[in-house]
Parts: sequence; structure tokens; C-alpha cells
Amino acid sequence: VDIFRWFGEHFHENRQPHEKWDLEDFFGVKHNARRVVRKAVILSLAYCYHARLPREERKELVLSITNAWRNLQVHKYQGNTGFGFGGANTYANYNRARCQWLQLEPGSFIQVLEETQREMTSQFNVGEGIALNEALCENLFMILISVLNAIPIFVIGKPGSSKSLAMGLVQQNLNGDASDNDFLRSLPAVESFPYQCSPLSTTGGIEQAFESARRYR
Repeated sequence: VDIFRWFGEHFHENRQPHEKWDLEDFFGVKHNARRVVRKAVILSLAYCYHARLPREERKELVLSITNAWRNLQVHKYQGNTGFGFGGANTYANYNRARCQWLQLEPGSFIQVLEETQREMTSQFNVGEGIALNEALCENLFMILISVLNAIPIFVIGKPGSSKSLAMGLVQQNLNGDASDNDFLRSLPAVESFPYQCSPLSTTGGIEQAFESARRYR
């Protein structure tokens, strides 16, 4: 819910002049805000669940979400034919398709996620010779949303999967008012407190790194 709210507020602050909706419309799921509500729903599900899973399990998750949405569109027989008091109205209400506007088909789910990741990460100055590939885009997106919402995140992956690069780019680009463009200037500055693990690392050393970051905040 917190992530959904953040996306709504973020899109509201960065909406285009032709977009005629406000936060009341968003949280009330009014017709003029449904496009953005749909986007926030997909991105919230992706952030909370999709990114945690291996690739094959991600496909299963998206299909499960799609099937749950499709079940809302299926006309079902409730067992009341409309004879008797209130029967017809009950049947009509039960058979009405719900949330058709969400359009949670597998292809559209992935499309919204990838387009938003690309839209946000393209604002970063990544430097020459660095490509915004799928792994880097996802890592940047997940780290950025986590940092802005003060949510702990562990980025796990094989060597060369852009983990350290993504963290370095977040630190280099989020400089508050001194950032390179309007999008980055709308975000707070980030201070990094690195800790290099080794065979000699202790729980106390790791706790101290977290404590230093907490005091800085």
C-alpha cells in the first residue's frame, strides 16, 4: 500500500500539463485517473513480488495475476434465476465484469514495467560505454524506489550482473538540487555508507555501518 501511494504521488508530481487528474481522483479511482492507477498497481506488484523471483517463477506470478483479473471478467451463475424478491438485481450485480480497465494481461504487465523502468533509468547519466540493459535497469529501478521509501533491499546476483554499478550510479546521480536534470533534482540527495565484507567481517562491523547511516539520516 505504501509503495502504491508513493507511485501515485510521484506520478502526480511529474504529470504532464494535459493530464487532468489529482490525488483525490487517483485514490478515488476516478475515471480520469484510471490509466495512472493501473500503472501504479502493476508497478507496486512488480516491486513487491515480481523482482524477488527467478525468471521462470516470474512468469508464473504474472499468469496468476492475469488469471485472478480474468476471473473478475467471467460471468458466473450464482444460483438465483431472478424469481422472487430481489433476485434479478442480485444476479445482475454478480455477473457484472469488474475492473476491466486494469487490463492485466501478461504482455501489458511486462510492457508497463519495462517502459517505466526505462523511463526512470534513462534520466541517469550512466557514462560512456555503459548500456542500460535489462539487469541494470531493474537494479537501478529497485534500488531507487527502495532508497526513496527507506525500504531495506538486498540486491543478489551473479558477478557481472550490474549490482555494484547500479548502486554507484544511484550515488553519483542523486545529488539533490545539484543533479543533472529536473527529474533527478526532484529527488533527495543520497549519501552512501559502504561496507566491504571479507572473511574477517563481523556482525558488529555490519551493524556499525547501518548505525552510521541511521545517524546520518
